[in-house]
Amino acid sequence: MFRIVCRVSILVLLLVYFANSPYNQRIAGDAPNLSIQNDNKKIIEAFRARISGLMVESVGTVDKILSDDLEGSPHQRFILRFSGGHTLLLAHNIAIAHRIDTIKEGDTVYFRGQYEWNAKGGVIHWTHHDPNKLKKSGWLEHSGKRYE
Repeated sequence: MFRIVCRVSILVLLLVYFANSPYNQRIAGDAPNLSIQNDNKKIIEAFRARISGLMVESVGTVDKILSDDLEGSPHQRFILRFSGGHTLLLAHNIAIAHRIDTIKEGDTVYFRGQYEWNAKGGVIHWTHHDPNKLKKSGWLEHSGKRYE
């Protein structure tokens, strides 16, 4: 049992370190680069370890567009698929940021947001600026336009 706890603790520390590593950060307005592929691995590791609360930056392909979630703050929702086949739900708060009106299945979406574990692959949310300026902002990028 102690070994399992130690291994999980090490995995969590590594995930936190790499999530905050300057090598994975992009400057706003820069073109997407290959370093974001590393966060795909972090997302899959977080899913396997049932870890939530990680800020991640990655890219995926729109697999399915879902109806907006209108309970509470409205969210635009779609399923993203990564190159390895892993899927997750992306929930974009359209009360804070602009919706992506031109999105369609098969499109590429770059994002920075917070990963939350669930049994279906996870959810990415917080893909917008922080109105209170207390937390690192997220964003979506589609067809060269940034939504934050």
